[in-house]
Amino acid sequence: MIKAVTRRIDENAGELMRFLLEQMYLRSPAWAPESSPLCALELRERCRGVAAEWPLLHQFLDQYLKVLEESGGGLVRRVGDAGSGQYCVRARHAARQLVTAALDHVVTERLGSKAARIFRLVRSRKYIEEDDIQKNAMLVNKECKQLTYKLLEEHFISVQPMRKAASAGGLAKAIYLYHVKLHDVAHAALELCYRALHNTVRRHAREAAAHARLRDKRRRVTTIVHGMRLRGEPQQNIDDVEETLTPPELAVLQGVEKRLKQLSIAELELDKNLFLFKWYFMFPETN
Repeated sequence: MIKAVTRRIDENAGELMRFLLEQMYLRSPAWAPESSPLCALELRERCRGVAAEWPLLHQFLDQYLKVLEESGGGLVRRVGDAGSGQYCVRARHAARQLVTAALDHVVTERLGSKAARIFRLVRSRKYIEEDDIQKNAMLVNKECKQLTYKLLEEHFISVQPMRKAASAGGLAKAIYLYHVKLHDVAHAALELCYRALHNTVRRHAREAAAHARLRDKRRRVTTIVHGMRLRGEPQQNIDDVEETLTPPELAVLQGVEKRLKQLSIAELELDKNLFLFKWYFMFPETN
């Protein structure tokens, strides 16, 4: 949330968001949909204490609060006028916004940017007909239909059949309304994250085990070379020890370490997404 506000506004707004979250942690019940109200006077006292580090935040606190309320993505709202204004953090709304962004990323990675465009369009409307999707998505009809059905197949969108009232002497016409059940889509994405994390951990373990001997050899060489340097041995002797690792072995090690690093980063990203989805599910589903 702090990073989102920093990117959207600036670092001063991010610091203000940090303080609001700290106060939410100290004053509000765990997993509260909204934080307990915090008055602007308390915020001003806090900013006075960090005026040397954040002079603009201290000088323009009222303006930053207004910008945060109006342009902060709905993460903060004003709930009263006492104490120069009272503000609260909308945790449930923040969880929903972050999960929505995560789902957009999942759709983009699995089906491409055009499918993500259709997904965002359907999500922005409560219900939308197939013809309206084709008109608003700015895609070729055939491609738009294929991507829409792919999203439906992957359970990112849902369809609700309905019948239009029949005209005089005519038959009732069936129409299909597409919509996004965010709670169900988040559950599906959560399962994808679990499966991806399982595969990533297994791949990391298999990659490490397959090259365990070579990695252990490099560790032994590194340890020996470090000891030789501490003892002040000649560089020629150190070079002789380092050359026990041949160029092909070094190339293999470089590739292995690169893959292991990528897998570790993937694990961290999946853990982050799992936290977001679980945070979202901590709040009751709302219409």
